[in-house]
Amino acid sequence: MVKYLFIIAALITTSVIVHANEGFYVDGTAGANFLDSSDKDVKIDFDTGYLVSGSLGYKFSNGLRVEGEIGYRRNNLNQIKIPLIREEYIINSEEGVKLISSNTIREKFNVHGHLETISFLGHLLYELQLTECINPYIGAGAGYALQSIYVKHIEGIPVKVHGHQNGFAWDLLGGVVYSICENIDLDLQYRYFRSQGNQTDNTIAAGIKYFF
Repeated sequence: MVKYLFIIAALITTSVIVHANEGFYVDGTAGANFLDSSDKDVKIDFDTGYLVSGSLGYKFSNGLRVEGEIGYRRNNLNQIKIPLIREEYIINSEEGVKLISSNTIREKFNVHGHLETISFLGHLLYELQLTECINPYIGAGAGYALQSIYVKHIEGIPVKVHGHQNGFAWDLLGGVVYSICENIDLDLQYRYFRSQGNQTDNTIAAGIKYFF
């Protein structure tokens, strides 16, 4: 009986060790991102882009994780919509020129170019340890982002426009981790990313973690 108790205890201990996966890890992530950019004046439509990122972190046995990440995002430009004021006048001999209507419309222009973002973020995450191998997690991060936009054609006319803006960035993320062995986790995640300007980035990605 005592022998069996020792065997059960050993199995439980091993299970906890595999489940906890405590220690340092490296992570690689890739996925599709959906970028929206608009303000009261100009709206830019982007094609679906991509995210690739790498991180180095540490996971504690209680499910808490801290990590530093470098990410790269790229989206091609599709259209730009610029507000234009359309006014109508009448001319008569008595009143001269008279404005009869005025409204604002958004004129569309086809654009060829791309926007790229390089981000440096620190993440704090918590993994809910519900089962031995499949567990959900949530997290948030903050840091700095470098953004550059390149425009090569507008309505087929060659142009050369390059602009950039740098500043504070943050994100929220959540997902599910699947531990396939003692030192490898697979990760499926959703991210909400914001940086300077009015860009809203929603990303669906998959990753792999290696513990060492």
